[in-house]
Amino acid sequence: MKKNVLIIFKYPRGNWNPTVIKKFSNYYDTDYLYINDFKDKNFTEVVTSVNKLIKSKDIEIVVFDVDYFKFINYFFIKSINSTKKILITGDDFELHDINAITASACDLVLSHCPLSV
Repeated sequence: MKKNVLIIFKYPRGNWNPTVIKKFSNYYDTDYLYINDFKDKNFTEVVTSVNKLIKSKDIEIVVFDVDYFKFINYFFIKSINSTKKILITGDDFELHDINAITASACDLVLSHCPLSV
């Protein structure tokens, strides 16, 4: 039986989101959501909603899409209840200082940047 994973994207993005979903779906039962769908909710309400989803679907792994998006930060990631947390970044070259702090709340970092790897 595959483990359950939740990917938290900032918003829908052309080829990026479907590609990430497809790659994780090869190994996990994959769900995803877009943070921009929570426009009418504050930080605490978003965290509560995400944690309810995690509990209801028995999700063990959460993946965070973080580049250029202040809402998905260290405090947000620390507030999410999951066994494993993964940060995914495509622009670490520009955002390394910020990502280094955010990534400290995660168990694994996936990066496109050869320098940060």
